[in-house]
Amino acid sequence: MPSERPDNLHLRIIVSAVLVALFLALGAGVFYALYSMRKDPEKSERRPPLTVVRVVTATRGEFLERIEGYGRARALRSADVSAEVPGVVARVAAHLEAGMAVTAGEEMVWLERREFETALATARARKQQVEAAVDGLAVTLENTKRRLELARSDLDAAERELARVKDLAEEEVVTKSELDRQRITKSLTEKEVVSLESQRDATEKDLIRARAEVAAAEAALDRANLDLERTTIRAPFTGRIVERRVSPGTRVAPGTVLLTLVDLSRVEVPVALGASRYGEVDVGAPASIRRGNGDETLWTGRVARVSPTVNDRDRTWSVFLVVDGTPLANPMPPGSFVLAEIEGRRYEDVIPVPRVAFVADRVYLATGTDTEEALVVAKEPRVLRMLPSTALVVSGLDPGARVIVTNLEQIADGARVRVTAEAAPE
Repeated sequence: MPSERPDNLHLRIIVSAVLVALFLALGAGVFYALYSMRKDPEKSERRPPLTVVRVVTATRGEFLERIEGYGRARALRSADVSAEVPGVVARVAAHLEAGMAVTAGEEMVWLERREFETALATARARKQQVEAAVDGLAVTLENTKRRLELARSDLDAAERELARVKDLAEEEVVTKSELDRQRITKSLTEKEVVSLESQRDATEKDLIRARAEVAAAEAALDRANLDLERTTIRAPFTGRIVERRVSPGTRVAPGTVLLTLVDLSRVEVPVALGASRYGEVDVGAPASIRRGNGDETLWTGRVARVSPTVNDRDRTWSVFLVVDGTPLANPMPPGSFVLAEIEGRRYEDVIPVPRVAFVADRVYLATGTDTEEALVVAKEPRVLRMLPSTALVVSGLDPGARVIVTNLEQIADGARVRVTAEAAPE
């Protein structure tokens, strides 16, 4: 194939260069046309976003401190109800199961009564027998005393007669034999008096023994009556059954535990408080109690006593709350873990401020009339008492001031903030 001539090659190069130049000129014209149509952006002042905070309004007045502590409830009274006499269980109350309520004096378990009824009849008969013996001895003693009185009277008469006969014998009016007979009469009368005195003393001793037997018989009768009553086991107090351990037909001995009963109307809660709070709770102070994981107050109580010492191991001391309530309505179960709120000291003319509002010794106030945007001003109020969640301010803070309680790490004195709804009070 023949090679292209040089004239044609130069021509093609020139044409290509001209076309490129035309395209570049066209692009530059379009660019300048579009650039001339552009509008400059409006200028505006740029401001950083405001920090959003919440506030509480300072209020001066009375403040009642409430001290919180945890404790575990325990029953002040519980009992293992046991059999007091041996026997066979005849019957058990139908509702006598764990968790069921009973009232004081309610019959719960019955034992066989036949053996105890027989023992009661025997004791009653024995008492009647010894009482009859006492009556017989009393009659005998009375008769002996009367005979003794007569014998002593006869002895007095015999002594007087002997003295008279002696005088007559000395005057030889009567014979010696008459004097001897009178002496014999007096001697026999003396022996009768001695015999009756001995019989009286013996009868009195027998009567004392018989009366002691009557007392023993009465005690045996009372014991038989009591044993018969003890065949019926009653609730010693109002409460709930914790555990039942007996069934009909079981033979039990004295001391055999039949059931366990707990009194839910007398519940105590030992509450541990820090050693720094010692002496700040008084006996009789009211308290509200709720479960550890709930906010609703379920029970109320009062401080019954306080511990006189502080525990060296954990540096706590205890107050003991007695829970108010009834045995069967809304009972507090012993063993439950609860949170108690106890009334402490009362402070007058203070401004309570949430402790979270403090940064070291300073608080920040949202000032100005704007309800949303405010200027931050730092204050250092004087605090009377710093409680776990609240500081009690006495000066350096005016009532009505808006105290900032959130986002404190993002603000400083002189900054501007945006105020949202007020925080809920502690």
